[in-house]
Amino acid sequence: FNTRATMHRLRKAALHAHRVAAAGRARCMAAGYTTDQVKLMRERTSAPMKECVKALKATSGDLDEAIAWLRKAGVASAHKKADRQASDGAVVLAADAAGVACVEVNTETDFVARNTVFQDLAAAVARSCLAMPASSAGGGARGGGGGSRS
Repeated sequence: FNTRATMHRLRKAALHAHRVAAAGRARCMAAGYTTDQVKLMRERTSAPMKECVKALKATSGDLDEAIAWLRKAGVASAHKKADRQASDGAVVLAADAAGVACVEVNTETDFVARNTVFQDLAAAVARSCLAMPASSAGGGARGGGGGSRS
């Protein structure tokens, strides 16, 4: 090994890394936020880094406004998810001496619908409907929710 050449390469690599880091900091500062702000925001909100950066850019680096911006964006994304169709699921019957309960539990994907945990959940909901008094079971001709007990 040529120690002199190796040391030269190491110094050159360290200088390059320093320049890259400085350029990244300069980009952040030019955009109106610092990497420390992104780190602090991630710690406070647990939001993804890209979302934190978007929020800080949109609010010119104001941390409190950026957190509020994230909350509004979260509400908007929740609203988008609410519009999705839950077209897969399970229909479960549960019966005892007092009656029968029929429950439909929906999900967005067939993968979830086939999962035993999901199917156990649907069965547990049907059993809990059986345990409810007939007047509070709701649904059907008796009024109320989406199920009936007969």
